[in-house]
Amino acid sequence: MSASTDVLFATYDPAIPNHRYSSPNKTFETMMLGKPTVVARGTNMDRIIRQADCGLVVRYGDVEELEAVLSRLAEEPGLRQRLGENGRRAYEAAYDWHLMRQCLLALYADLICMNLR
Repeated sequence: MSASTDVLFATYDPAIPNHRYSSPNKTFETMMLGKPTVVARGTNMDRIIRQADCGLVVRYGDVEELEAVLSRLAEEPGLRQRLGENGRRAYEAAYDWHLMRQCLLALYADLICMNLR
């Protein structure tokens, strides 16, 4: 279903602590699919999206801003394409499962070694 969309969004409420510190799978899915994503400011995801230049950031609960951003993305296919391509590149460079798997295995190995000392 997500693969057939032009834009995805994950506008979580930053007033909820878990939303400020978590990394929703939906955002990484959008990057993997090469789709631009819209996220809420004040979450962990806004930093990642800005750094990768793969989506747009809005104030949580600001309906007018969200409408403006979605309208802009609807009217600018080149922007959607650029943001989506940036997301896919970022996914391949930093968030792909094969990379994450290696990182997790190395982390677990370090933890085990620390406990054996």
